[in-house]
Amino acid sequence: MPIVPQNQSPKDKADDCNASAATFVSTIEPLMKAKCQNCHSNGNGADGVNLEGYENIKKQAAKGILMKVIEHQEGVPRMPKMASKFSDCDINQVKAWIAAGMKE
Repeated sequence: MPIVPQNQSPKDKADDCNASAATFVSTIEPLMKAKCQNCHSNGNGADGVNLEGYENIKKQAAKGILMKVIEHQEGVPRMPKMASKFSDCDINQVKAWIAAGMKE
């Protein structure tokens, strides 16, 4: 198995990461469940941010905050806390979903 840098996953290869195919159900929701919902869910809305369910995720994406925190931009907390940054592929998939209108 190849060694992959910490902020990348094996699917980051151009051949394997089809960001334009990202959908809420198949891509965004599972990603948020895996990386965000331990701290940001109905039962655990850290800092008042709930990332459980389409409407809550769309709300944060529409504000622009979702991309800022997962890209580790200046002036916002880096998310996920105490975990590795989203892979480049994951970030590109979230960007593509937002650019395509954040459809459910």
